Amino acid sequence: MGKGVVCPFFSNCLLVASNCIEKEAVDKMISHFVTAPIFRPDIIGKNGYHFYSYGQLYIFYVIRALREIGLSIKEIKDYIDNRTPENLRDLLKLQRKYLQKEIQHKQRLNLLIKNKLQLLKESEQLIMNNVRLQHLPSSKLLLSENFHDEHDEATQHRIVQQHINYCLQHNLNVGYQLGAMVAKEDILSGDFQNYSYCFTKTSLSIKGAAPACAQRFTQPAGLYAVGYFHGSYSNNYNGAYAKILKFLETQHYKIDAFSYEESLLDEISMNTADNYVTRIAVKIKT
Repeated sequence: MGKGVVCPFFSNCLLVASNCIEKEAVDKMISHFVTAPIFRPDIIGKNGYHFYSYGQLYIFYVIRALREIGLSIKEIKDYIDNRTPENLRDLLKLQRKYLQKEIQHKQRLNLLIKNKLQLLKESEQLIMNNVRLQHLPSSKLLLSENFHDEHDEATQHRIVQQHINYCLQHNLNVGYQLGAMVAKEDILSGDFQNYSYCFTKTSLSIKGAAPACAQRFTQPAGLYAVGYFHGSYSNNYNGAYAKILKFLETQHYKIDAFSYEESLLDEISMNTADNYVTRIAVKIKT
């Protein structure tokens, strides 16, 4: 059927050669583009119905595809008015780049949901407020700047905020909350809140050189003394570390380098700090 064959745009659907495309799929687009002018009917009937030729169906799909890759009305009109193989190639390359970014975004969201579900499942199977030995796999971490010797609270907050901002801006979060590391000497001296680093656990990679606010680091695999503690961290960290130190002393183990503190349940899943769950894992020297 050629361009001379026309089909009416009724109130419920656009009919083209006996095929029906539901109005909802094109309604908004036509309302935007009829006035552009990009997509205009071949005929407007006396009853106000819009008639589109069969040949216009391809143009409609082109417009919809270009809108999906984020082109403006002006950019679409420029292409429609200047269609060439070269322009089409440029637009297809642009569309491919857009789709690749969308795929990466969806994959990251899927990974984020997967990890959150795993943390929730893990939290259901825990024995709270005790310490046990556990072999942990290695984990990829991104570390903030070291603020161990920084006693100015405003500077500490700035360092932590820089780390958080970088990870958010580069979409590096995959479902794990911000963690913290305490050095061996501070654990042994009882200075449990003298943190060395905050960290973000991620399976994603940073391209190029890592900035100071997001240094690459691998938490080593191995044997850890691990405790899961229930309640507000600020009210429990002294008791939590006391239990870990007593366990290590009883079992005649020595601390290797750092402890790694992570939240399993926090403000995202709980409406009160009394129900938070924190994991503290201390690497054992072997």
